[in-house]
Amino acid sequence: MLTKQFNFRKIHTNRHFGLTTGIFLVLTGTFSNALALRLIEGSVIDSGGRPVDQCTIIYELEGAKGGVKSTVTDFTGEFYINDLPDGRYIVYPVGMKNQAEETSIPSVGTVKPMQFRLNYLIPIVFNPQIDSLLSDSVRKVINRDAALTLNPDAAKTITPAAASKINPSAAEVITPKMAKSLSSEEAKIISKEEASKQ
Repeated sequence: MLTKQFNFRKIHTNRHFGLTTGIFLVLTGTFSNALALRLIEGSVIDSGGRPVDQCTIIYELEGAKGGVKSTVTDFTGEFYINDLPDGRYIVYPVGMKNQAEETSIPSVGTVKPMQFRLNYLIPIVFNPQIDSLLSDSVRKVINRDAALTLNPDAAKTITPAAASKINPSAAEVITPKMAKSLSSEEAKIISKEEASKQ
């Protein structure tokens, strides 16, 4: 009698555990899908491959009155649009509707991030002369404040490693010779006074 009672409890416990686990998995899966499948995400880069921040992204819900809305890219050039109502969307950077991409909410399967590439370089400094002298690899990484005062001859020769770490205050006195040989560590710690002595 004790054995039967024990077996009944074991079976009852297993059924309870299985039911609880099943409900948890269904709810977890539903929650994950709701998050993953109601999202539009992507990025914008310029023709040199550099992320474009503060780029306006238009997204239109087809057939909806007042369905045209917008967001902007962050400093990494990426954008995320959450909690979207059901429907088909057209997405594109402002002024680039000819490169628009389409997607549906909710979507089936994994949401693939969109990527838009501008057909021109975004200037990183207000001085067009300096900007035109920087290589694409340097343009992607250089500190904007440093680029504002960089010597034009140094702009031609500075390495990406040094450009990514350069001290903005020292940039204006970096010589072309220094720009060629400056390591990333040296570029990070060198002061204006030290740079002017070399």
